[in-house]
Amino acid sequence: MILFHAGRQAVKVRWLWVLSLMTTVLLAGAALYFLAQAGPGPAEGPDRRRAHLFAILAAIGGAVCSGLAVYVRTYVTRIVLEGDGKAILISTLGWVGERTTRLDPSCVEEGGFHQWRTRTVDAPWWTLWVRGRYLPLIVDAQGDIPDLPRLLKVLGTLER
Repeated sequence: MILFHAGRQAVKVRWLWVLSLMTTVLLAGAALYFLAQAGPGPAEGPDRRRAHLFAILAAIGGAVCSGLAVYVRTYVTRIVLEGDGKAILISTLGWVGERTTRLDPSCVEEGGFHQWRTRTVDAPWWTLWVRGRYLPLIVDAQGDIPDLPRLLKVLGTLER
């Protein structure tokens, strides 16, 4: 029984991941290109100021890309309750494709609901703590949820 499917939200996260990878690679390439180019005069050698600017931008892009690399590995795309509740299949985004993990329901420790709201963004989510993981899994509350009470029970926000 499918309890959660991220749907369009997962597509947005995947595109953000691809965009951050491409931006980081382009900025690093631009830094190398400008480092190899001559300055204002041919005798001055490479224009290091432009190369330094692009290197700083590439480093910032690399930091964003690293953060997204962690985020995509914790972003849940699907939760399936297998059989009569003896196992939970959790699919997360991977760097390429998806990864599915089979868990015993007793491995899910605790979950919490979070609401991040600004003027233009409404981003509710649940955290799903799994025994043995350093970071929680992120379940986007804007995904498709066919059976909310059962999902809340799996997430640990209701009494079991």
